[in-house]
Amino acid sequence: TPASLRATLWVAAVATLAVQLWREPSGHWPAVLLIGELVVVGLLARMSSSPAFVIATPVLAGVVLVRVLRVDDDLARQAAGTLVNLPLMVRTAACVAIGLAGGALARSTAVPGAAAVGRVLSGAAGLALLFVLSVNWTRYQEMGMAAARTAGRNQLVGELRWRTQVGLSLLWTLYAAAALAWGFLRSNPAVRYAALALFGLTVFKVFAVDLGAVRTAYRILSFLVLGVVLLLVSLAYQKRRR
Repeated sequence: TPASLRATLWVAAVATLAVQLWREPSGHWPAVLLIGELVVVGLLARMSSSPAFVIATPVLAGVVLVRVLRVDDDLARQAAGTLVNLPLMVRTAACVAIGLAGGALARSTAVPGAAAVGRVLSGAAGLALLFVLSVNWTRYQEMGMAAARTAGRNQLVGELRWRTQVGLSLLWTLYAAAALAWGFLRSNPAVRYAALALFGLTVFKVFAVDLGAVRTAYRILSFLVLGVVLLLVSLAYQKRRR
């Protein structure tokens, strides 16, 4: 039918452009251009009634993730000496673009399953962003530990190892708090439940890892921040219930 042919050509156009953007430029440009294509395809998924974009959007999102997390991983390792670097910004932009595309697809009326696909994409973007931030922090600390080992400063190695674990706990706590706030603002129970699950994982890590492997001062900081945030979460839920 004309509609199915039009949808097939749309998917072919998206795939062809993605292949060209993957192959032709160098450095970070393939990832940046693929992110731009994903944003455009997400907008088309929101405005168009064609079912092509329900297929093209998640496929292109997967291509973007493979590019930034797998193919460009060497670029991220080389830039791990600084905490804020270009690969981190590109990866963060990729996660944001996937989230935006998922949100646009969730509001599409092209096919009945478009909203479910969009919600899955948005959830995958949140998980990918948490992974990107955690890996960036861990690698940054590993670079410092490698330099300390080379200099024979074993005490500094242990200090950096403690900082790595506490930093991860603080990162997960703040990320879960931000996700919970977003879930409240958007009235999205799924995001709130995911944030609470991350809080539970953080509590488990604090007791299972930080309690036995982290210096006392850092352990106190980890427990203090986590306790304060959990208290605020409890107050927020009580206020919402009232």
